[in-house]
Amino acid sequence: MNGEDTSTSLVRAADGAVYAANGFYELLDYDGAPDILADAGVANGLVAVGSTGAIVLTGTIFGPVALRVEIHAAAPPIDVAGWEKVVEVEQYTPSGTVSVNAPTDGAVEDLPALETTADSWYRIRVHARGIEEARNYATTVPRPIEHHLVQLWPEAPQTDDIKFPNPALREYRHLHPTSPPSMPL
Repeated sequence: MNGEDTSTSLVRAADGAVYAANGFYELLDYDGAPDILADAGVANGLVAVGSTGAIVLTGTIFGPVALRVEIHAAAPPIDVAGWEKVVEVEQYTPSGTVSVNAPTDGAVEDLPALETTADSWYRIRVHARGIEEARNYATTVPRPIEHHLVQLWPEAPQTDDIKFPNPALREYRHLHPTSPPSMPL
């Protein structure tokens, strides 16, 4: 992907692929409902956050997306070099276990899951490249064209304004230098 993380916060990592369906894949809470679309909302163009997980939007309508998942003990350094878009959001986890999920195939067993305290918060940072190139395919891509790096780590929410059913929509940050400035939700 974009090189190995050498920060001391890295707990585990793996490279693999997730099958995108209808232009997305999921980061689902272990105890979450299988359908998070009902309350998921997105204003950043990459990560739609809901009460039981998050949807990562892809340019790949159907097909594999190359993916590196990194689980960290604390926030890793921000590195946007080589990525077209980088977005960071906060998310709540009822169970404490969050895994990559292919909408049509379920959990991706080869990729690590975040395991943290139940009823707690964590951060999701998604780096993406190849989105526009993948959009050139009207249906299924034959091989991974799009590449994502997903970094997860436990962290308390950035504000005290915790309101359900969808508290994670209150804050996100675009990290790519050409992205618009951070906007409160």
